[in-house]
Amino acid sequence: MDQNNVSQIAAHIFGNPVKAAGTICLELDDAVPPGATPEFRLQIISEILMQLLLEGIRVRFGADARPETLDEQQILVLSDYLRSYGYGLVVRTSHLTDPPTVAAEVGILPSKCELQDFCERFYNFDLGSWHEIAFLQLKIHRK
Repeated sequence: MDQNNVSQIAAHIFGNPVKAAGTICLELDDAVPPGATPEFRLQIISEILMQLLLEGIRVRFGADARPETLDEQQILVLSDYLRSYGYGLVVRTSHLTDPPTVAAEVGILPSKCELQDFCERFYNFDLGSWHEIAFLQLKIHRK
């Protein structure tokens, strides 16, 4: 999935009113190479979701909006959008001088790797805090 495609998808999703949970199908597995390990598959999907989220932040809140400056209300709005394509948004914030440890970065992945094991961190210099962003794949029951 190239950046231009991600920008177009983000503009279509985040530039419109929120849809019901699970009603947008992204077909992210099509971006995963055949034979990829489960961990590599999750890493690719996480990276695509992050690119889509970053573009979505700009579409929804303006070109200068950044993940590290999101407030609680903006995070809730973004969560609604992610649910529309079947994912949950996990944002952890802490007032630390160092980033929170991430098992994947130190080479320790659980035996059963999950999507939320992959995350990105963004530092807010004004507040001296980190936003750690990850995703959950939701089980959405359709009627």
